Amino acid sequence: MICDLGDLPPALQAPVQADIRAVPHEGDLSQWISDILTIEEHVWETDMKWLGERLEHQLRTFPNFISIFVAYVEGKPASVAWINYPEHSQFASLYGGSTLKTYRGRGLYTQLVAIRAQEAITRGYHYLTIDASEMSRPIVEKNGFVIVSTATSYVKFVTKPANA
Repeated sequence: MICDLGDLPPALQAPVQADIRAVPHEGDLSQWISDILTIEEHVWETDMKWLGERLEHQLRTFPNFISIFVAYVEGKPASVAWINYPEHSQFASLYGGSTLKTYRGRGLYTQLVAIRAQEAITRGYHYLTIDASEMSRPIVEKNGFVIVSTATSYVKFVTKPANA
């Protein structure tokens, strides 16, 4: 899905009201990574240590490439999302949008889309892309994203032949 940042709907242009904090690119990131993994591991019900390591590496090594935002409700991590800024491109890409079930329906996901869209505009990007899940698609569609392609994931299981 793609959104033209020149035609951003008002909901994504409005000042963000939620308690959303940008993860720094330096210093002690352990609490930030812990908050991110608290959300991601609960939402996806799997160990995401690899993701924490990858995000920390990207933050420290490629600070202009990634921004990560965490939404808090009453001081507790509730939702997370990040954006990648490829060089020499007009397209910034949204990733990782996950909200704990307890906090869904409060607009946190939309606020995270908004803060990333606004940052992309200030960085000079013209479009946003997202691989939206079935849960995210209605939210981003009502906020100006259009489907340009679909993708299907496949997993191939390889088994040894009986005579091997």
